[in-house]
Amino acid sequence: MSVLGLDLGEKRVGVAIAEPPGYVAVPLTTLEATPWGNFVNELSAIVAERGVKTIVVGLPLHDDGREGEAARMVRRMAEKIVLRLKLRVVFQDERHTTGEAERTLIATGKRSRERKTKRDVLAAVFILETYLRRVGEGA
Repeated sequence: MSVLGLDLGEKRVGVAIAEPPGYVAVPLTTLEATPWGNFVNELSAIVAERGVKTIVVGLPLHDDGREGEAARMVRRMAEKIVLRLKLRVVFQDERHTTGEAERTLIATGKRSRERKTKRDVLAAVFILETYLRRVGEGA
C-alpha cells in the first residue's frame, strides 16, 4: 500500500509518495489548490494510479504546539479530501518543514524562482519522512 504526503496550501499542494517495499519518501509533484474540483480530480487520479491507502497531511502548528488558523484551514481541506476520496487521512506535525525545504534548496544553489516551485513538494517529502519514521516502515 502506498502512502501519500501532502503539504496543503491555499495556492499549491506539494505531493510526495512512499511505496512498498522500501517506503522511502520521494517528491512526486506540485498541484494547484484551486479550483478545488480540479485539485481533487488530479489527486484522485494519483491515488488510483499509485494504489494509495493512506494520506499524510502536514499540520502547521505554532512553535508551542497550538493550532492556529492555518491548521484549521488544513483540517477543513483534509475533511473534504476524506469525503471525496474515502481514504484514511492522518496528520503529521509539519513545524519548520517549509523552512527546512527552503534551506535545503538554497544549499543546492537553486534560484528564488526555482525554490518557489520546488519548496512545497520538498516540504511534502519531509512531512512524509517524519511520519514514516514515527510509525515505522510498515506504514
